Amino acid sequence: GDGMRRFYRVLADEARLTTVIERCRVAPGGLEGGGEGATSAVWLVRDRKRTPLRGKGSVQLRADDLVIVETAGGGGYGAPES
Repeated sequence: GDGMRRFYRVLADEARLTTVIERCRVAPGGLEGGGEGATSAVWLVRDRKRTPLRGKGSVQLRADDLVIVETAGGGGYGAPES
């Protein structure tokens, strides 16, 4: 399934973001024939440039940066109907 997307705008002059997010490389699996879920992702948008961030790491942020966090979606249960 699809995950959830959240947006965070930095309002302070500076900030530090530390990420500890699972499922960035390997999607959650399905059961009983269900499909895989979506992987997680973290993006930094600065000066209109979108850069992927690591699932586990730390980065210095500045005013007006936008952080996009996409959390993993769960895998399906049971074979999809044809």
